Amino acid sequence: MSSVIVMTEGRHDVEFLRVLHRTATDRRDYNTFLADETDDTQEKRIRQHRVDDEIRWLYKAEGGRSRVLKKFRSNALRLSAVDLVLLVDLDGEPYETFENTFNETLDDHYDGKLRVKSRERRSNDHLQAHDCAVVVGGNEEYRFDLLAFHDDLEAVTGVERGEDRTTYRKTFERYVTDNDAVRELVCETVL
Repeated sequence: MSSVIVMTEGRHDVEFLRVLHRTATDRRDYNTFLADETDDTQEKRIRQHRVDDEIRWLYKAEGGRSRVLKKFRSNALRLSAVDLVLLVDLDGEPYETFENTFNETLDDHYDGKLRVKSRERRSNDHLQAHDCAVVVGGNEEYRFDLLAFHDDLEAVTGVERGEDRTTYRKTFERYVTDNDAVRELVCETVL
């Protein structure tokens, strides 16, 4: 059984995944990592996650979309050993703009030798799923999945920044229960 690591923008995304995981599976075989609340390095946390047979999923909040892309860039050649999913907000931008920004971020480190190429797999009113390939020197190294909210998670759920955890957790529970298309797309990609 391979490990699944989902890199997200923030704590709301992690809480959304927790709620969805519990709703869809009734299991707690996951762990969370909030980058702004730990002294552990990402590499140490991933290593710990990979050796734990009880925990299959790791939901990580990186602290914003740019930090998700930078963490990916820093670890792009080491992430092939896990099933990787990125969960990001497009903030109303076309996906192509996001993909260009993603590859520009990679160019800062790899000078165009490492690229991410994607194709849309499925989409609904709130979210789209992409099958992505990491291409190094023209050769595909590995694949990963990318989920992108057309706007952002807070906009589609009505969660306000600064709300207490109990309130936004209930909002996520209603959202997951009431939106079959979103639940199914995230479950088929993550779980």
